[in-house]
Amino acid sequence: MDINQQLTHGVYFTLLLVDDIPASVCRFVIFDNRKTVFCSRSVYTKEEFRQSGYATKVLIEGFKFLKDNYNCKKLISYISKDNLASIELHIKAGYHKQTKYIKYYMENRFSFDDSEIYEKS
Repeated sequence: MDINQQLTHGVYFTLLLVDDIPASVCRFVIFDNRKTVFCSRSVYTKEEFRQSGYATKVLIEGFKFLKDNYNCKKLISYISKDNLASIELHIKAGYHKQTKYIKYYMENRFSFDDSEIYEKS
């Protein structure tokens, strides 16, 4: 198992390889001007590698790399209330449901009516 990581133009990718085959990937984007908050987006695992913990590993390793190399203080993620698999994945990776204050700030900055905010610090 191998992890490749790269930050380019405010977008960061964590790619997990199994026997040199891309198994899971997560895209993170810089969320604030200070570049200390990133938003995790687009977690994807190839079907044959699902239910193996790779998506969880990609989220955890991505945060660790951003924290160690880019002073990332917090990850946030918008998740549709109906996307139970994604909610479960983020909870396994250490995220928790966001507070009302941050939710108010985010909802006034973006419009995600059917989503909830999860955070990891």
